Amino acid sequence: MPVGVAFLLGTKINPNLHPRIQTYQYSKVNGGTYDAALVVQLKNVGVKPLTAKELKEVDKLRKALSKEYEQIQEFVKAITEDRKAIKGNESWAAPLFKSGNSPKSLNDGRWRFMPIIESTPIMTSTVDVKQKDTGERFYDEFKKTWMLDDNFLFALKTRLKTLEKIKQAFRLFIFHESAHFSLGLSSFQASGIGRFPRVLEEADFYADVWALIHEYGYTLHNAGVKSVQDTPSFFSSLIELALETFWAFDANVDMSRPQIRRVNRYLLWYFMYSQLKLVEYSGVEDVFEALTVKPIIDLRGPATKGDPIGRTEYIFNQNANYSVSLSIYDRMNHIIRATTDVHIPLGDIPKAFIQRNGDRLKEIMHAFCDIVSK
Repeated sequence: MPVGVAFLLGTKINPNLHPRIQTYQYSKVNGGTYDAALVVQLKNVGVKPLTAKELKEVDKLRKALSKEYEQIQEFVKAITEDRKAIKGNESWAAPLFKSGNSPKSLNDGRWRFMPIIESTPIMTSTVDVKQKDTGERFYDEFKKTWMLDDNFLFALKTRLKTLEKIKQAFRLFIFHESAHFSLGLSSFQASGIGRFPRVLEEADFYADVWALIHEYGYTLHNAGVKSVQDTPSFFSSLIELALETFWAFDANVDMSRPQIRRVNRYLLWYFMYSQLKLVEYSGVEDVFEALTVKPIIDLRGPATKGDPIGRTEYIFNQNANYSVSLSIYDRMNHIIRATTDVHIPLGDIPKAFIQRNGDRLKEIMHAFCDIVSK
């Protein structure tokens, strides 16, 4: 259209009434299609360019993680050999546990159909130490390479501080994404998957837990039984690390208007973290049963809107439609609802997301879990 018409249309946009507006560019190359272009009202989170010193540090970290990837491959080789030696237990989880005695909960329901780690892309892939600006694209299926973006690595380094924690977070990332690929969520399937939030939320939960369990197996294999003996503490520390990794992934995301499924993932894992801290478990089997049952958590109050490509977002930078409340359907089949009337500052949840204040969310969900677990 003529520039004057585009300008006139732009003057009619009311930020208090209209959602984000997607514009499109006509493309002759793709057979006369319209490709997504500029999004009007998309908040710029202000990505700060990395300094020469920071780029050098990030490059060093990328090379260190490439070496760590070789350790992951060594672990997969060992698991492959252990699986051959186990008789009578065909579970994907069997070689991750001492003597192949995997918890019963990992052999029931959907968990029976989770992939064995040997079937994932881990053994046939490498880390590309040259690709540095890849955004949210982190795996090239044709080259079979993992790509680690500069800004993501810098955010990870800023939040986790120590190399050992970064390596552990990296392993969780590789395990998680490998599970997705094995279950069919390739780059082609992933395109536009955000329009199906319930499907992606469920898939993320199974991949998250699968990754946590493989990190348990990795630690047991490399550091011995004592390193995982206090099972609730081991997994609560892993979940805490995973949550910090989520924040690093979302470092450049506008958290004043996050996708609902992103918010649900944070709330779920802050709740699971608190559950491991507050509940008394009768043994290892009990811990794994709690870990493998996904509670359904709903946040209500903040306004919601659809974005230009069909995803649903919370509008955290506006006043809530009504009092913020949380409800849960937990693993014991209890339905519990909490509002600000029970003295939990649920109204602080939107602000905590905008400020990326994980400690505040942890406090709120800990108080909520305390009510649920009584």
